[in-house]
Amino acid sequence: MFYSLLDIVELALLVFSWLRAAKPVYKCSNHYELSQIIYNSLLINIYIYICYLILNLYNMKKTLLIIAILISTSTVFANIDTIRNVGFRFTPNNITINVGDTITWIIASNHNVVEVDSSVWVANGATSNSGFNQPFGGGTEVFPVAGTYYYVCAPHAGQSMKGTITVLPNATSITEEKLVNNFSFYPNPANQQLTVEIPEAANYKQLEIANELGQIVYSQQLISGTENIDISGFKSGIYFINLKSDSGILTQKLIIE
Repeated sequence: MFYSLLDIVELALLVFSWLRAAKPVYKCSNHYELSQIIYNSLLINIYIYICYLILNLYNMKKTLLIIAILISTSTVFANIDTIRNVGFRFTPNNITINVGDTITWIIASNHNVVEVDSSVWVANGATSNSGFNQPFGGGTEVFPVAGTYYYVCAPHAGQSMKGTITVLPNATSITEEKLVNNFSFYPNPANQQLTVEIPEAANYKQLEIANELGQIVYSQQLISGTENIDISGFKSGIYFINLKSDSGILTQKLIIE
């Protein structure tokens, strides 16, 4: 049986889709991550095969199948991030991901994961808000909706074993990501002193901290690349650090205990 050049190209693209799906496998540290990748791979290739059958009926597979493969392999994949525990602390305890990304908790058998409201989170409570819930030892959760999620280890919430997940829309541009990566602060959560580090500080003019109501509670002209801020007088709660530049405002969330 002889195959046309286009048939060979189609076969190569199918192989490419499998390889791309398997690309993150070497990063897997547990069966949860591996099962997620295998699941994505199967979905993609079932979708491709269905496209192949449908397009054959209309005799258009030579062009449209290639488009379907390229679209499926470029949009379906999402990142898998891992959160572990070190004693009675999640690490990282604050993480930023994109819509559609997956979080896998790999934690000790005496720890679990319970989503709570922000007020419960700040008070070191453990009352579930009926959101995601992972069993003792950990599990995997996909985040399809943008927003901020708060979670605790129920038995140890009183010991501040908790964390937050910020889910960004997929529309975040490369330029914005580069700027955000240049803006860091610690510790978070904080209670006495906050350090904000801003490489290339000359590009930014003003640093502000706003509360949940949008009220500015701190404002400082930027002079150096590192700002040490006394927050001992701030009430516990959620705040936002605003970094102003000629191109706009960068915002990151700060939690004060």
